[in-house]
Amino acid sequence: MSFVRCGILTLLMGVLGACASDNKSKSPSGPDTRADGSFVSVPQDSPLAKVHADMGDAQVRDILGPPKDTGSHTTGKQFNPFYYGGDTVRLVYYYPKLGRVIFSRDNAFSSEMRVIGVEYDPTEDGYK
Repeated sequence: MSFVRCGILTLLMGVLGACASDNKSKSPSGPDTRADGSFVSVPQDSPLAKVHADMGDAQVRDILGPPKDTGSHTTGKQFNPFYYGGDTVRLVYYYPKLGRVIFSRDNAFSSEMRVIGVEYDPTEDGYK
């Protein structure tokens, strides 16, 4: 009987530990990766270098202006029935010849999207 209790306790500790991960470990103005896996840094003279983590939509629009196109997608966290945190939906702003700014919510009850990443791409056409 004690082996069963130990196994259940170990399983619960693993599940709770996975839920406690920090989503803000990625620095949006630091090195980033493209879809092909190559690393790209935002040049200091680029307007994207002024965008930082936790900026709101209005702050980004003040710096970069309105995006040419926007897109959104769900993350895998959306489908976890026991996950009550944020980062279930991401919003992406596309800026031609600059790249993309990625937003997400801090928690499930927040209505404001905050910057979680910047992808520098001088070949960006500005469309989703």
